[in-house]
Amino acid sequence: MQVAKNMFLWPGKMIVRKAIEAYYTLLIETLWSKERIIEVYLNIAEMGSGIYGIEEASRVYYNKPANKLNATEASTIIAVLPNPTKRDPRKPSQYLINRRDKIMVQMNSIGGVEF
Repeated sequence: MQVAKNMFLWPGKMIVRKAIEAYYTLLIETLWSKERIIEVYLNIAEMGSGIYGIEEASRVYYNKPANKLNATEASTIIAVLPNPTKRDPRKPSQYLINRRDKIMVQMNSIGGVEF
């Protein structure tokens, strides 16, 4: 639903917008693989105040392209979600560190993640 909202719709909680969001979500989930949905989400999601997408976040927070992030750096950026304007990967709070560590455990249990 986040991909549908971020790609096609305006902000707000109007019932009409929610209905359109549900329609687009069904289309996206029917036409795209889970990997594609995650890829698009990571490229459009807000990752900080005015920072959109993992590539821009990587350059702002770590001064390098996303494909050069290590697992800790990537997990720290992802840990700011769903509240990216209140958290900063450069100065992680204990909450952010705990969240990052849980994400890393999940990545390791899934396997197949290359860094």
